[in-house]
Amino acid sequence: MESIAHELKKTIGTGGTAKNGMIVLQGDHRSKVTEFLLTKGYSRESIEVI
Repeated sequence: MESIAHELKKTIGTGGTAKNGMIVLQGDHRSKVTEFLLTKGYSRESIEVI
């Protein structure tokens, strides 16, 4: 989780943290996060962006 969060923050260019099984980012990056995780092989059904 930490490594995905680190790569995601670097790719998007934002701050954030990973804790309690969730990645929390600063700002509204919902569509970018979804696309990033899809390119990493996660299924759309397994991604919950709130």
